[in-house]
Amino acid sequence: MKANARCRILGVDPGSRRAGFGFLETCPGWGDVSWGVVAAAGDLPDRLATLAARFRTLARRLKPDVAAIEEAYYGKDVRSLLRMGEARGAILVALRDAGVPVVQFPPAVIKRAVTGNGNATKAQVAAMVERLVGRRAVGVAEDAADALAVAICCAHRTARERRWTKVQRAKIPGQRQRLFLRES
Repeated sequence: MKANARCRILGVDPGSRRAGFGFLETCPGWGDVSWGVVAAAGDLPDRLATLAARFRTLARRLKPDVAAIEEAYYGKDVRSLLRMGEARGAILVALRDAGVPVVQFPPAVIKRAVTGNGNATKAQVAAMVERLVGRRAVGVAEDAADALAVAICCAHRTARERRWTKVQRAKIPGQRQRLFLRES
C-alpha cells in the first residue's frame, strides 16, 4: 500500500446493549468521518442477533478495508466482562461474514494512541477525538467517540507500520544494514 493511499477503517466499541461505531477514511488527512451507536434490546440472544445483523449491514454499506475493535477488559465485574465478550463475539462473526479483516487493541493502547496517556478518562478521549477529527465530531455519543478512538488508533498504527516497512526496504547494497526507526 502506498504511503498516501486511502484506508477505510471501521472502529468498534463493543457492548451488549449499546455498541459504538466510528468510520474514518484516511487520505492522508481525515476524509469521510461518520459514527453512531447500535442499540440492542431484549434478552441476550436477541441483543446478540441484533448486533450481528446491524454490524454485518454496516460493514457491507461502508465497505471498510479493516475493522478495529477494542479488546475485552475487566471493568465492573466478571459478569460485565462475559457480556462484553459475547457481544464482541457476535460483532467479530458479523465482520468476518462481511469479509472484513479485524485487528484488536487493548483499551490502554487506544487511549495512549489518541491522548498520549494510557490511563486517560473517557472525557479526555472524547475531547481528543473531537480535536483530531475536527468540528465534525462535536457532541458525539460516548460509545461512538470511543469507537472513533479505536479507528484513530488503527490509523496511527497502520501509518507507523507503513513507515517501518519503508525503512526496512531502504537497504544500501554492499553495506552492513543498521536500521533505526524514528517516529516522525
